[in-house]
Amino acid sequence: MKNKCARLLTAAVVLLMVVMVLSLSGCGKKNDVENETVDGTEQTDTATDTDAAENTADTPDDADIAASENSDSSDPEAPSFAALKYVDFTFSSGAGAWATQLNIRPDGSFSGEYWDMDMGSSGDGYPNGTQYGNTFTGKFTDLQKVNDYTWAMKLGEINYTYEIGKEEILDQILYSYTEAYGLDGADEVDIYLPGAPVSELPEEFLQWACSNYDRFEAEENGLPCYGLYNVEGAEGFSGYDFIDTAVEYVENAAKADQEIVRSLQEDPSLTQMDMNVKSKERYDNWDAALNLVWYQLKVKGVLKDEDMEQLLTEQREWIKEKEEAAQKAGEGSEGGSIWACLVNDKAAELTKERTYVLLNILLEAAGRETVTME
Repeated sequence: MKNKCARLLTAAVVLLMVVMVLSLSGCGKKNDVENETVDGTEQTDTATDTDAAENTADTPDDADIAASENSDSSDPEAPSFAALKYVDFTFSSGAGAWATQLNIRPDGSFSGEYWDMDMGSSGDGYPNGTQYGNTFTGKFTDLQKVNDYTWAMKLGEINYTYEIGKEEILDQILYSYTEAYGLDGADEVDIYLPGAPVSELPEEFLQWACSNYDRFEAEENGLPCYGLYNVEGAEGFSGYDFIDTAVEYVENAAKADQEIVRSLQEDPSLTQMDMNVKSKERYDNWDAALNLVWYQLKVKGVLKDEDMEQLLTEQREWIKEKEEAAQKAGEGSEGGSIWACLVNDKAAELTKERTYVLLNILLEAAGRETVTME
């Protein structure tokens, strides 16, 4: 149960990363497709994630072919960067508005984001606070097996998208570009495998990583996830399979949807205003799930570039069709109290269907079994 909660925490971090990537890559620029308003309030749209994802790090075309430059292919137990290709490594305290997240590709290259929002750090021209952060790419090298549960590697290079120390004010927020917390000063970086005996791991790693799961349960059953440890900085990341995270998030979205629909259909005490609010909650629930799956597809490099470009075109067309269909569902009720409920409900149904389409594209690309819509 604790392990499941930790994966959901990772999913929440991913959703916040979507916002961070948009902030750092878009920097106040308007999206190609404008957000639409369904119920009189601003509505989150998939166009945001579509455009934000375009500005993230490039994905090597043939990285998946070679399991790892630094592993012995004749030894099935040899360390391999390819074993980490579907792992989200997250450095956070489990609380607070900051995190660093990175993904490692089969050739040892990596990409990631760091963000830290401080609403209290405001001033003249930036009343909405300060956004610290950066996006980055780099490469790990010299992957070696230390023992049955530990691999060691070197941080060969790290490059930041924005110059360290640069600051600018956009949309009444001060953007301050910094190094990624968790990788500062790194040289040797260790990887801990799931099931590693906690008693054999550095206490400094556990103090960070165990904020995301139950320490006592880990001491009994072993490390419940991958670990990444910056030896020089004494900073620890927890790593979970982001495909599993996406599946679990969608499963929970489906459960939440069932509860909302049940309430809309069976609760006689609901006023029309209540129903409008719940229908918006229903849409937001599926919109968040779709955003997470889309982020995994684009940013994690699961698809080849040409396949992702085709999917991007399809996604933009779907956004347009969804908005048109949602508005059509409310035709004849404009100005009436039921209009928002009709539009929200149609948008929710279409977004739910699209979420499962994208999730199955993700699963098929990873060689996993597809799922059916609940």
